[in-house]
Amino acid sequence: VLDSGGKLRSESLGKLKGICSRLRDSIVPKASHVVFNEIVKEAVTRYEAEIQTSLDRCSSACDASSKKYDAHFETLESISRNDHPDVESELQLAALKKREE
Repeated sequence: VLDSGGKLRSESLGKLKGICSRLRDSIVPKASHVVFNEIVKEAVTRYEAEIQTSLDRCSSACDASSKKYDAHFETLESISRNDHPDVESELQLAALKKREE
C-alpha cells in the first residue's frame, strides 16, 4: 500500500478515494436521512405535546366559562322568577293554602 518513501501508492490512493466517494454517496446520505427523520420525529412529538397542552388549557377555560355562564343564567332565571312569578304556580299555591285553611 505504501511506496518506499512511506507515501500511499497511487493505486491505493485511488482505491481510498473510491471508498471515500462511495461513503459520501451512500452512507452519508442514509445517515443524514436517519438523522433528519429523528429530528422530525422529535419535533413532531414535542409539538404534539405542546398542542395537547394548549388544547387542555382551552378545554379548562371553556369549562370554567361554561360554569360561569350557567351560574349567571341561573341568577337571571331567579331574578326573572322574583320579578315575574309564575302565575299558574302562584294560583296553585293559593289554592293549596285555601284548602289547608
